[in-house]
Amino acid sequence: YKITETSEGRPANDPKVLLCLWCYAYSQGIHSSRQLAEACKTRADFIWLCGDVTPEYRSLAHFRSNHTQALEDAFCKMIIALERLGLIKAKVFFQDGTKIIANASQASFMKRDKLEQKLEEARLAYQQFITHAEDHSESQSQMNIKKEQKIRRRLHAIKSAIKQVERISERRKKLNKKDRVQCRPEDAQASVTDPDCQYMLVDKDQNTIKPSYNAQICIDGDSEIIVGKGVSNEPTDEGRLLPMIEGVKKNLRVEDLDGVYVADGGYYKDQNIIGAKELGVKDLILPIN
Repeated sequence: YKITETSEGRPANDPKVLLCLWCYAYSQGIHSSRQLAEACKTRADFIWLCGDVTPEYRSLAHFRSNHTQALEDAFCKMIIALERLGLIKAKVFFQDGTKIIANASQASFMKRDKLEQKLEEARLAYQQFITHAEDHSESQSQMNIKKEQKIRRRLHAIKSAIKQVERISERRKKLNKKDRVQCRPEDAQASVTDPDCQYMLVDKDQNTIKPSYNAQICIDGDSEIIVGKGVSNEPTDEGRLLPMIEGVKKNLRVEDLDGVYVADGGYYKDQNIIGAKELGVKDLILPIN
């Protein structure tokens, strides 16, 4: 895009610049679009990358959310380039995870019967809305569009929550008898504001349980460069070892992981040991809790 005599507005941000900014920001421990936008105004290294155009935080956030797959592809290519330059020696890999608290209150969690009741109420509200006589004034039409979008989002969220309850119930049915007593399938709940999150133990010392997500990363031990990442709603780490190994292999474009792969005891189970070997991990260090 170029400024001409007949055009209006500021120059568009070059996608190459936005991509470089995000890649460099991650290397500097910056993950927020607001923090990145501030760095572009105050830090010499980011100002140099920006050139004459300083992007706002909304532009940075929209670029990241609208081009998720492209950013992931660029991330993989960057990992391969770093490996070819000898910055990733691929001798030792470390995987660990942390819980990220979700933006969902306890009151938003409901069992299936309550969710189905809410779904019926939302459907009824939508039927009443579409059968109501329309006001063709411009202001009222805009209000009607926003109201319809709000009801549709509500319907979608409740349906997603019901599917999540079904998934949790099925997973709990596969637990051993002792665990099923504490986590009964019929007590499964999901949030209507954030259906994907689940209750997780976020602080072992204080036994704090909150709606959260399980974020995972894998780093190269020598360079400390991130070679794999992922986010899930699984409360424990047991099920996140094999998906991460597959992701690291994909990022590095390799069939086997030479060297040592290290994780803590939270990832231990017999299936993980067998699966890691099948995925080409040469040496796995996985302590028993």
